[in-house]
Amino acid sequence: MQEEFEPIEDQVFPIHNRSICFMCKKKMKMKRSRSLSPKASSSEEDMKRIKFEENEKANDIIIHPHILDFSDDVLLNIFKYLNPKDLMAISLSCQRLAQVAQDKTLWRRVDFRATPILLNDLKEYIKFLQPITTSLAMRGDLYCENDAELSPYFLNSVKTTCTQLKELIIEEYCINADKIQITDFPSTIEKLSLEGCKMEHLRSNKSYFFKMNFHLSNLTCLILSNCEWFTPHSLLVISKMPKLKELRLNSCHRLGECVAYTSLATRFGFKTLEILDLRDTALGDSEVGCFSCTKTLTHLYLECPSNLRNTESPDSESRPLQREPLNQPPVYEDRNLAQKLSTCYKFKSRTFSFKCIESRTSGCKWHICYKTRC
Repeated sequence: MQEEFEPIEDQVFPIHNRSICFMCKKKMKMKRSRSLSPKASSSEEDMKRIKFEENEKANDIIIHPHILDFSDDVLLNIFKYLNPKDLMAISLSCQRLAQVAQDKTLWRRVDFRATPILLNDLKEYIKFLQPITTSLAMRGDLYCENDAELSPYFLNSVKTTCTQLKELIIEEYCINADKIQITDFPSTIEKLSLEGCKMEHLRSNKSYFFKMNFHLSNLTCLILSNCEWFTPHSLLVISKMPKLKELRLNSCHRLGECVAYTSLATRFGFKTLEILDLRDTALGDSEVGCFSCTKTLTHLYLECPSNLRNTESPDSESRPLQREPLNQPPVYEDRNLAQKLSTCYKFKSRTFSFKCIESRTSGCKWHICYKTRC
Protein backbone atom coordinates (compact mmCIF):
# COMPACT_ATOMS: atom_id res chain seq x y z
CA MET A 1 0.00 0.00 0.00
CA GLN A 2 2.76 2.40 0.73
CA GLU A 3 4.22 1.87 -2.75
CA GLU A 4 0.97 2.85 -4.56
CA PHE A 5 0.96 6.41 -3.22
CA GLU A 6 3.58 9.00 -3.86
CA PRO A 7 4.87 10.95 -1.00
CA ILE A 8 3.23 14.31 -0.28
CA GLU A 9 6.44 16.13 -0.87
CA ASP A 10 6.36 15.07 -4.55
CA GLN A 11 2.91 16.79 -5.12
CA VAL A 12 4.09 20.17 -3.93
CA PHE A 13 5.99 22.56 -6.29
CA PRO A 14 8.16 25.29 -4.94
CA ILE A 15 7.41 28.78 -6.37
CA HIS A 16 9.69 31.50 -5.13
CA ASN A 17 10.22 29.80 -1.85
CA ARG A 18 6.51 29.13 -1.58
CA SER A 19 4.67 25.84 -2.05
CA ILE A 20 1.41 25.42 -4.09
CA CYS A 21 -0.69 22.32 -4.50
CA PHE A 22 -1.65 20.67 -7.75
CA MET A 23 -5.35 21.76 -7.64
CA CYS A 24 -4.51 25.41 -7.08
CA LYS A 25 -2.09 25.31 -9.96
CA LYS A 26 -4.81 23.89 -12.20
CA LYS A 27 -7.25 26.65 -11.25
CA MET A 28 -4.66 29.30 -11.97
CA LYS A 29 -4.05 27.85 -15.44
CA MET A 30 -7.79 27.97 -16.17
CA LYS A 31 -8.03 31.64 -15.14
CA ARG A 32 -4.97 32.49 -17.23
CA SER A 33 -6.43 30.74 -20.27
CA ARG A 34 -9.70 32.63 -19.92
CA SER A 35 -7.95 35.95 -19.80
CA LEU A 36 -5.90 35.13 -22.89
CA SER A 37 -8.72 33.54 -24.94
CA PRO A 38 -11.22 35.68 -27.00
CA LYS A 39 -14.52 36.73 -25.40
CA ALA A 40 -17.17 34.09 -25.73
CA SER A 41 -20.14 36.46 -25.15
CA SER A 42 -19.36 39.19 -27.72
CA SER A 43 -22.87 39.09 -29.20
CA GLU A 44 -24.43 39.92 -25.86
CA GLU A 45 -22.15 42.89 -25.42
CA ASP A 46 -23.02 44.09 -28.94
CA MET A 47 -26.70 43.97 -28.06
CA LYS A 48 -26.04 45.93 -24.92
CA ARG A 49 -24.09 48.52 -26.88
CA ILE A 50 -26.91 48.87 -29.45
CA LYS A 51 -29.51 49.30 -26.72
CA PHE A 52 -27.34 51.90 -25.05
CA GLU A 53 -27.01 53.86 -28.30
CA GLU A 54 -30.76 53.67 -28.88
CA ASN A 55 -31.42 55.03 -25.42
CA GLU A 56 -28.99 57.86 -26.07
CA LYS A 57 -30.77 58.71 -29.32
CA ALA A 58 -34.16 58.64 -27.60
CA ASN A 59 -32.91 60.96 -24.90
CA ASP A 60 -31.41 63.27 -27.52
CA ILE A 61 -34.74 63.40 -29.41
CA ILE A 62 -36.58 64.31 -26.24
CA ILE A 63 -34.10 67.06 -25.43
CA HIS A 64 -33.56 68.31 -29.04
CA PRO A 65 -36.62 67.47 -31.24
CA HIS A 66 -36.34 67.85 -35.05
CA ILE A 67 -39.07 69.18 -37.31
CA LEU A 68 -38.84 66.14 -39.57
CA ASP A 69 -39.86 63.95 -36.63
CA PHE A 70 -43.43 65.29 -36.91
CA SER A 71 -46.03 63.67 -39.10
CA ASP A 72 -47.37 65.34 -42.25
CA ASP A 73 -50.62 66.26 -40.52
CA VAL A 74 -48.77 68.07 -37.75
CA LEU A 75 -46.59 69.86 -40.30
CA LEU A 76 -49.69 71.01 -42.17
CA ASN A 77 -51.12 72.52 -39.00
CA ILE A 78 -47.84 74.36 -38.46
CA PHE A 79 -47.46 75.55 -42.06
CA LYS A 80 -50.94 77.06 -42.21
CA TYR A 81 -49.69 79.94 -40.03
CA LEU A 82 -46.89 80.83 -42.46
CA ASN A 83 -47.07 83.39 -45.25
CA PRO A 84 -46.42 82.38 -48.87
CA LYS A 85 -42.81 83.59 -48.81
CA ASP A 86 -41.98 81.38 -45.84
CA LEU A 87 -43.66 78.41 -47.50
CA MET A 88 -41.55 79.04 -50.58
CA ALA A 89 -38.37 79.06 -48.49
CA ILE A 90 -39.33 75.84 -46.69
CA SER A 91 -40.06 74.08 -49.97
CA LEU A 92 -36.44 74.63 -51.02
CA SER A 93 -34.99 72.89 -47.95
CA CYS A 94 -35.80 69.21 -48.63
CA GLN A 95 -38.13 67.03 -50.70
CA ARG A 96 -40.44 66.05 -47.87
CA LEU A 97 -41.07 69.62 -46.74
CA ALA A 98 -41.52 70.62 -50.38
CA GLN A 99 -44.33 68.08 -50.78
CA VAL A 100 -46.02 69.26 -47.60
CA ALA A 101 -45.64 72.95 -48.54
CA GLN A 102 -47.37 72.35 -51.88
CA ASP A 103 -50.47 70.88 -50.28
CA LYS A 104 -53.56 72.48 -51.80
CA THR A 105 -55.10 73.31 -48.43
CA LEU A 106 -52.28 75.79 -47.77
CA TRP A 107 -52.99 77.75 -50.97
CA ARG A 108 -56.71 78.46 -50.75
CA ARG A 109 -56.20 82.04 -49.57
CA VAL A 110 -52.90 83.55 -50.72
CA ASP A 111 -51.84 86.95 -49.39
CA PHE A 112 -48.53 88.54 -50.45
CA ARG A 113 -49.24 91.98 -48.96
CA ALA A 114 -46.97 91.61 -45.92
CA THR A 115 -44.10 93.02 -47.99
CA PRO A 116 -43.99 94.39 -51.54
CA ILE A 117 -43.34 91.69 -54.10
CA LEU A 118 -41.98 92.37 -57.56
CA LEU A 119 -43.35 90.77 -60.68
CA ASN A 120 -40.31 88.56 -61.34
CA ASP A 121 -40.59 87.12 -57.84
CA LEU A 122 -44.33 86.72 -58.24
CA LYS A 123 -43.86 84.40 -61.21
CA GLU A 124 -42.11 81.87 -58.96
CA TYR A 125 -45.31 81.36 -56.99
CA ILE A 126 -47.55 80.47 -59.93
CA LYS A 127 -46.70 76.78 -59.53
CA PHE A 128 -48.11 76.85 -55.98
CA LEU A 129 -51.52 78.19 -57.00
CA GLN A 130 -54.31 75.63 -57.07
CA PRO A 131 -57.69 75.34 -58.81
CA ILE A 132 -59.30 75.69 -55.38
CA THR A 133 -57.53 79.01 -54.69
CA THR A 134 -60.34 81.42 -53.85
CA SER A 135 -58.41 84.54 -52.80
CA LEU A 136 -55.26 86.15 -54.18
CA ALA A 137 -53.85 89.39 -52.75
CA MET A 138 -50.58 91.10 -53.63
CA ARG A 139 -48.89 94.46 -53.20
CA GLY A 140 -46.24 95.95 -55.44
CA ASP A 141 -43.95 98.95 -55.27
CA LEU A 142 -44.63 101.91 -57.53
CA TYR A 143 -41.22 103.39 -56.72
CA CYS A 144 -39.53 100.46 -58.46
CA GLU A 145 -39.82 101.58 -62.07
CA ASN A 146 -38.24 98.52 -63.67
CA ASP A 147 -40.47 95.80 -62.25
CA ALA A 148 -43.72 97.39 -61.10
CA GLU A 149 -45.87 96.85 -64.19
CA LEU A 150 -48.38 94.03 -64.10
CA SER A 151 -47.99 91.62 -67.01
CA PRO A 152 -50.76 89.99 -69.08
CA TYR A 153 -48.95 86.65 -68.71
CA PHE A 154 -49.47 86.65 -64.96
CA LEU A 155 -53.17 87.45 -65.25
CA ASN A 156 -53.65 84.74 -67.86
CA SER A 157 -51.86 82.22 -65.64
CA VAL A 158 -54.07 83.13 -62.71
CA LYS A 159 -57.20 82.95 -64.83
CA THR A 160 -56.22 79.53 -66.20
CA THR A 161 -55.06 77.98 -62.93
CA CYS A 162 -57.43 79.46 -60.35
CA THR A 163 -60.75 78.46 -61.84
CA GLN A 164 -62.63 79.15 -58.59
CA LEU A 165 -61.10 82.53 -57.76
CA LYS A 166 -63.53 84.80 -55.92
CA GLU A 167 -61.30 87.59 -54.61
CA LEU A 168 -58.52 89.42 -56.46
CA ILE A 169 -56.64 92.22 -54.69
CA ILE A 170 -53.96 94.12 -56.63
CA GLU A 171 -52.39 97.07 -54.81
CA GLU A 172 -49.74 99.59 -55.87
CA TYR A 173 -48.95 98.11 -59.25
CA CYS A 174 -48.66 99.87 -62.58
CA ILE A 175 -51.21 98.74 -65.17
CA ASN A 176 -50.85 99.43 -68.87
CA ALA A 177 -54.35 99.98 -70.22
CA ASP A 178 -53.24 99.05 -73.74
CA LYS A 179 -52.02 95.61 -72.61
CA ILE A 180 -54.46 94.79 -69.80
CA GLN A 181 -58.14 95.59 -70.11
CA ILE A 182 -60.95 94.97 -67.68
CA THR A 183 -62.02 91.94 -69.71
CA ASP A 184 -58.64 90.29 -69.02
CA PHE A 185 -59.48 89.81 -65.35
CA PRO A 186 -60.97 86.48 -64.24
CA SER A 187 -64.71 86.50 -64.78
CA THR A 188 -65.36 84.45 -61.63
CA ILE A 189 -64.27 87.10 -59.13
CA GLU A 190 -66.75 88.66 -56.73
CA LYS A 191 -64.35 91.18 -55.19
CA LEU A 192 -61.87 93.32 -57.12
CA SER A 193 -59.47 95.81 -55.55
CA LEU A 194 -57.12 98.11 -57.48
CA GLU A 195 -56.21 100.25 -54.49
CA GLY A 196 -53.29 102.58 -55.10
CA CYS A 197 -52.66 101.29 -58.63
CA LYS A 198 -51.33 103.54 -61.35
CA MET A 199 -52.98 103.39 -64.75
CA GLU A 200 -51.11 104.31 -67.92
CA HIS A 201 -52.24 104.87 -71.53
CA LEU A 202 -55.90 105.41 -70.70
CA ARG A 203 -58.21 106.23 -73.57
CA SER A 204 -60.04 109.53 -73.45
CA ASN A 205 -63.02 108.35 -75.49
CA LYS A 206 -63.79 105.18 -73.49
CA SER A 207 -63.86 104.27 -69.84
CA TYR A 208 -61.45 101.61 -68.61
CA PHE A 209 -64.43 99.75 -67.14
CA PHE A 210 -66.22 99.49 -70.49
CA LYS A 211 -68.30 96.27 -70.69
CA MET A 212 -67.46 95.51 -67.09
CA ASN A 213 -71.10 94.79 -66.30
CA PHE A 214 -71.09 91.94 -68.84
CA HIS A 215 -67.70 90.41 -68.06
CA LEU A 216 -67.79 90.68 -64.26
CA SER A 217 -71.48 90.08 -63.71
CA ASN A 218 -70.93 88.45 -60.29
CA LEU A 219 -68.93 91.35 -58.85
CA THR A 220 -70.28 92.51 -55.48
CA CYS A 221 -67.36 94.60 -54.16
CA LEU A 222 -65.20 97.10 -56.06
CA ILE A 223 -62.38 98.98 -54.30
CA LEU A 224 -60.71 101.86 -56.16
CA SER A 225 -59.24 103.73 -53.20
CA ASN A 226 -56.46 106.22 -53.92
CA CYS A 227 -56.79 105.86 -57.70
CA GLU A 228 -55.89 109.28 -59.07
CA TRP A 229 -56.74 108.17 -62.61
CA PHE A 230 -60.40 107.49 -61.82
CA THR A 231 -62.68 109.98 -63.59
CA PRO A 232 -66.37 110.67 -62.92
CA HIS A 233 -67.63 109.32 -66.25
CA SER A 234 -66.62 105.80 -65.14
CA LEU A 235 -69.50 105.96 -62.66
CA LEU A 236 -71.90 105.48 -65.55
CA VAL A 237 -70.42 102.06 -66.35
CA ILE A 238 -70.01 100.99 -62.73
CA SER A 239 -73.60 101.91 -61.93
CA LYS A 240 -74.76 99.20 -64.34
CA MET A 241 -73.24 96.37 -62.30
CA PRO A 242 -76.19 94.09 -61.50
CA LYS A 243 -74.91 92.75 -58.13
CA LEU A 244 -72.63 95.52 -56.86
CA LYS A 245 -73.13 96.06 -53.11
CA GLU A 246 -69.93 97.81 -52.00
CA LEU A 247 -68.08 100.62 -53.78
CA ARG A 248 -65.08 102.39 -52.27
CA LEU A 249 -63.85 105.55 -54.00
CA ASN A 250 -62.05 107.22 -51.11
CA SER A 251 -59.12 109.47 -52.06
CA CYS A 252 -60.22 109.62 -55.71
CA HIS A 253 -59.67 113.35 -55.98
CA ARG A 254 -60.99 113.74 -59.53
CA LEU A 255 -64.39 112.45 -58.55
CA GLY A 256 -65.88 115.91 -58.12
CA GLU A 257 -64.93 117.28 -61.54
CA CYS A 258 -68.41 116.90 -63.01
CA VAL A 259 -71.64 116.51 -61.04
CA ALA A 260 -73.59 115.45 -64.12
CA TYR A 261 -72.09 111.96 -64.14
CA THR A 262 -73.02 111.43 -60.50
CA SER A 263 -76.61 112.43 -61.11
CA LEU A 264 -76.95 110.24 -64.18
CA ALA A 265 -75.36 107.23 -62.49
CA THR A 266 -77.52 107.43 -59.38
CA ARG A 267 -80.74 108.02 -61.28
CA PHE A 268 -80.37 105.12 -63.70
CA GLY A 269 -78.04 102.74 -61.84
CA PHE A 270 -76.76 101.47 -58.49
CA LYS A 271 -79.87 99.36 -57.92
CA THR A 272 -78.20 97.09 -55.34
CA LEU A 273 -75.55 99.37 -53.79
CA GLU A 274 -75.38 99.20 -49.97
CA ILE A 275 -71.95 100.59 -48.95
CA LEU A 276 -70.41 103.71 -50.48
CA ASP A 277 -67.11 105.26 -49.38
CA LEU A 278 -66.52 108.85 -50.54
CA ARG A 279 -63.99 109.95 -47.93
CA ASP A 280 -61.20 112.35 -48.87
CA THR A 281 -63.00 113.52 -52.00
CA ALA A 282 -64.11 117.00 -53.02
CA LEU A 283 -67.76 116.08 -53.41
CA GLY A 284 -70.25 118.68 -52.20
CA ASP A 285 -73.88 118.69 -51.16
CA SER A 286 -75.16 118.45 -54.71
CA GLU A 287 -73.14 115.31 -55.55
CA VAL A 288 -73.89 113.58 -52.25
CA GLY A 289 -77.55 114.48 -52.55
CA CYS A 290 -77.73 112.56 -55.80
CA PHE A 291 -77.35 109.29 -53.89
CA SER A 292 -80.68 109.86 -52.21
CA CYS A 293 -82.12 108.07 -55.22
CA THR A 294 -80.28 104.88 -54.20
CA LYS A 295 -82.88 103.23 -51.97
CA THR A 296 -80.69 100.25 -51.04
CA LEU A 297 -77.87 102.39 -49.61
CA THR A 298 -77.22 101.65 -45.91
CA HIS A 299 -73.66 102.97 -45.28
CA LEU A 300 -72.26 106.26 -46.58
CA TYR A 301 -68.76 107.39 -45.56
CA LEU A 302 -67.83 111.07 -45.95
CA GLU A 303 -64.73 113.01 -44.95
CA CYS A 304 -63.37 116.38 -45.97
CA PRO A 305 -60.02 116.26 -47.79
CA SER A 306 -57.07 117.30 -45.68
CA ASN A 307 -56.09 120.08 -48.07
CA LEU A 308 -59.52 121.71 -47.72
CA ARG A 309 -59.78 121.57 -43.94
CA ASN A 310 -59.61 124.73 -41.82
CA THR A 311 -56.10 124.95 -40.35
CA GLU A 312 -56.92 127.78 -37.92
CA SER A 313 -56.62 127.16 -34.20
CA PRO A 314 -59.84 126.49 -32.26
CA ASP A 315 -59.23 129.59 -30.09
CA SER A 316 -59.56 131.90 -33.03
CA GLU A 317 -62.93 133.44 -33.72
CA SER A 318 -65.03 131.63 -36.25
CA ARG A 319 -65.50 133.68 -39.35
CA PRO A 320 -67.91 132.97 -42.17
CA LEU A 321 -66.44 131.37 -45.25
CA GLN A 322 -65.78 133.98 -47.90
CA ARG A 323 -66.37 132.87 -51.46
CA GLU A 324 -65.63 134.76 -54.60
CA PRO A 325 -68.72 135.62 -56.64
CA LEU A 326 -69.17 133.55 -59.76
CA ASN A 327 -69.94 135.69 -62.75
CA GLN A 328 -70.49 132.72 -65.04
CA PRO A 329 -71.30 129.10 -64.34
CA PRO A 330 -68.46 126.59 -64.86
CA VAL A 331 -67.85 125.07 -68.27
CA TYR A 332 -67.05 121.36 -68.69
CA GLU A 333 -65.96 119.75 -71.91
CA ASP A 334 -66.24 115.98 -72.18
CA ARG A 335 -67.10 113.76 -75.14
CA ASN A 336 -68.48 110.98 -73.01
CA LEU A 337 -70.92 113.30 -71.27
CA ALA A 338 -72.11 114.70 -74.58
CA GLN A 339 -72.65 111.20 -75.94
CA LYS A 340 -74.53 110.14 -72.81
CA LEU A 341 -76.77 113.20 -72.83
CA SER A 342 -77.50 112.74 -76.51
CA THR A 343 -78.84 109.25 -75.81
CA CYS A 344 -80.71 110.31 -72.65
CA TYR A 345 -82.32 113.40 -74.10
CA LYS A 346 -85.40 112.99 -71.89
CA PHE A 347 -83.31 113.40 -68.75
CA LYS A 348 -84.45 116.24 -66.50
CA SER A 349 -82.74 117.20 -63.29
CA ARG A 350 -84.15 119.19 -60.41
CA THR A 351 -80.72 120.06 -59.13
CA PHE A 352 -79.10 121.59 -62.18
CA SER A 353 -79.82 122.40 -65.81
CA PHE A 354 -77.79 121.99 -68.99
CA LYS A 355 -77.27 124.51 -71.73
CA CYS A 356 -75.32 123.65 -74.86
CA ILE A 357 -73.27 126.64 -75.92
CA GLU A 358 -71.31 124.95 -78.71
CA SER A 359 -72.07 121.81 -80.68
CA ARG A 360 -69.47 120.05 -82.78
CA THR A 361 -68.93 116.57 -84.18
CA SER A 362 -66.01 116.00 -81.84
CA GLY A 363 -67.88 116.93 -78.66
CA CYS A 364 -69.91 119.52 -76.76
CA LYS A 365 -69.34 122.15 -74.17
CA TRP A 366 -71.91 122.30 -71.42
CA HIS A 367 -72.80 124.96 -68.90
CA ILE A 368 -73.79 123.38 -65.59
CA CYS A 369 -75.98 125.83 -63.72
CA TYR A 370 -77.24 125.07 -60.23
CA LYS A 371 -80.87 125.82 -59.74
CA THR A 372 -80.14 128.54 -57.22
CA ARG A 373 -78.09 130.38 -59.82
CA CYS A 374 -80.39 129.89 -62.79
